[in-house]
Amino acid sequence: MAHPVVYRVQALHPRDLSGVRFHGERRGGDLSHITPPEDYVSEYRAPPQTFLFDEAGRPIDDPDRDWVRKIRDEVKEAAAYNTAQQVGELERAGKGARARRRAKEGDKPPYRSQGPGPLREILVSVNAEWFDDPNAPPGVWDRKKVIAWSNQALAFVQEEWGPALRYARIDFDEDGPHLHAVAAPWVKTKTPNGAEQKVMVPRLYGASQDLEKGQDRAGEAFAHLGIVRGERHAEARRQAKAEGREPEPKRGHVSPRRWRQQMAAKAAELAKREEAVEGREKAVEGDAHKVLQAARAVDVSRLRVGERVAFDVAQQEAKEAAIRVAAIEAGERKKAEAKAEAIRRNAIAAQRAKGKGWKGQGVDR
Repeated sequence: MAHPVVYRVQALHPRDLSGVRFHGERRGGDLSHITPPEDYVSEYRAPPQTFLFDEAGRPIDDPDRDWVRKIRDEVKEAAAYNTAQQVGELERAGKGARARRRAKEGDKPPYRSQGPGPLREILVSVNAEWFDDPNAPPGVWDRKKVIAWSNQALAFVQEEWGPALRYARIDFDEDGPHLHAVAAPWVKTKTPNGAEQKVMVPRLYGASQDLEKGQDRAGEAFAHLGIVRGERHAEARRQAKAEGREPEPKRGHVSPRRWRQQMAAKAAELAKREEAVEGREKAVEGDAHKVLQAARAVDVSRLRVGERVAFDVAQQEAKEAAIRVAAIEAGERKKAEAKAEAIRRNAIAAQRAKGKGWKGQGVDR
């Protein structure tokens, strides 16, 4: 079975960085699917591993480095640099009044403050089944696969984002290993007056310019592990439009937390429907019982031949109607049970590392 690589990039605002760090340190956010530290040994899990990078994207061996503050410092320094460059260029052009006005305005954010954030949050993963050890029960990871994938995932984001990379974290305490990263895509531009500016404009940064080609690069990077490129949805939509067909709607990303909420809501809805079906079944059984009781109460011996025939037909029709209704309700119940079973199996597959009797396996690096 082919397993596609998941490579997702989305906008992130500097004000949201603390939340990323907070969740990465397992101090907040949705932790319902996280293996707690006290269960690492019993479930063969490991804590997340964090990797930090300097302003040039070089790895840093400094666990005490506050990467969130460093990115915010970069923003402040770039804003001050841009102001100084603009003022200086205006002064050199002999536009003293404009230079003074610009200096009075003060520093401005070196990115578009409206709309999506200028930073990029990156996710790299693959279906948890890929990590399964073929010689062990489902949910037990193959250590060699975990190590090979982790090294390749880290190498891929370093190659893909280069100097922009600031933070990466590989989680080993969830259903399957996956990598989160944060990039600050700085580029240099010039104002119409020629003042050099340092700004975050993702559309001008290499890795962000064509995310479809990024999917190609991800597929190539993981091909030696037997992991393939994801489906070409964008290409399929373009082809459909060219052929005059209605393209498939774009697939929106569903976060793990949102997915778990949806599964819980579906399970609750199925439980309600099953309860309603059971109630209707009991009502049908009661109605059928009443029909039969009424039939028994009639003195058949006093009826004429024609009336007895009509009575027998009515009684038989009542029985058949009760049987048909019961069959319909039983069918609805079977459908509800089938859906509930499908959801249950999906939940087991997603959380099999925490299933009864199966233990996952962490990683040594």
